[in-house]
Amino acid sequence: MQQVITVMLSTDELKDVIRGTVTEVLQKELNKNGPKDKDGPLISINQAALLLNISKVTLWTLRKKGLIKARKIGRRILFDKQELLEATKQ
Repeated sequence: MQQVITVMLSTDELKDVIRGTVTEVLQKELNKNGPKDKDGPLISINQAALLLNISKVTLWTLRKKGLIKARKIGRRILFDKQELLEATKQ
């Protein structure tokens, strides 16, 4: 049987608790799915398209074909800058 605990918090206190919990969960996800020491910095779709001098549609197509690897963190799709540069060499 579950135990129910009632706590009285002000709106600001509740916001702080939620903000802290969300930050903690995001940090865990970034550490789990994020870059390792050998990886470069993660960049956005816009930054990746500018770096490769291609459109976002072309970048999306390359990603769907599996030619470029991307990471999804939350709703954002990010690319490893070093991996993109290596992929352009091939």
